[in-house]
Amino acid sequence: MRRILWAASLFMTSTAFAADVISAAYDGVYTALAERNPALSSGSCEAIAVGKVTIAQGNLRSAPSSTTAWLTGIITEDGHVKGFMARPGGPRRPLEGRLAGDTISAGFIEPDAQANTMCAWQVELKRAP
Repeated sequence: MRRILWAASLFMTSTAFAADVISAAYDGVYTALAERNPALSSGSCEAIAVGKVTIAQGNLRSAPSSTTAWLTGIITEDGHVKGFMARPGGPRRPLEGRLAGDTISAGFIEPDAQANTMCAWQVELKRAP
């Protein structure tokens, strides 16, 4: 079941880019933290530091490093976020979320087939002061 959900999220993320209108309305610098989502995680998953995220012309970017996660994607005019995220040293995974008030809330899942576990993170982006 987890593999089906993961495959569906990958398909939805990869096909959504072409149909959505990217918006510069949310441009700015954001701070972010990725917290473990206990409802969707099994195994030992820890919070992940995320560097500053810049949104320019509706494109999200953070600089990859050996100690922080990175993300890349878009935000649409209605506040939907689609893209990819990776923890330090980890593979790129689909990221999806939505603007709610002054916070962009998104999530990503990383399954571990060898250990038969899965980690899910909730990412909160807030505009930097």
